[in-house]
Amino acid sequence: MAAVAAAAPTAAATPTPEAALATCVDAWPSRSTRLPRMLDRIVAEPYDTEAWTFVLQETAQQPQPEHFRPVFGRFLALFPTSASGWRQYIEAELRVGQLNAAENLFATCLIECPELELWRCYLRFVQNNKQASRVEVLQAHELLLGAVGADHARHAVRGESGVERS
Repeated sequence: MAAVAAAAPTAAATPTPEAALATCVDAWPSRSTRLPRMLDRIVAEPYDTEAWTFVLQETAQQPQPEHFRPVFGRFLALFPTSASGWRQYIEAELRVGQLNAAENLFATCLIECPELELWRCYLRFVQNNKQASRVEVLQAHELLLGAVGADHARHAVRGESGVERS
């Protein structure tokens, strides 16, 4: 019985995901002096959106995927419908040339969080990064319009497609 008790991890031995996040951030090559305070706030209150906003701004500047993926992953686990969180994550992947990772994120976020902002970002991705044909751009545009429906801001998207409908 003593062997079983010794083998079982204690609650203190298993860090919270937020505490593990702080350990990940310690490895960043450059950090703001405010970052440790913001991380402490997140450890104390995981849903502190003001602290998360600051941490995500810092995260988006990190040059390596292994530095930003755990942070965005934890944020989106807590806030899966945050369009701005998804957009920042996708833009970070694109900035370091990870097109497949960005495309996989789009596949998830457009289902989890079908916001116009993300669909517009996807349309730009298809146009600028996939060297899409006119047909592919039109298909992406039609998917966007089908997803957002009669959104009042939709008229602004029509001009972004770069393709006139005949």
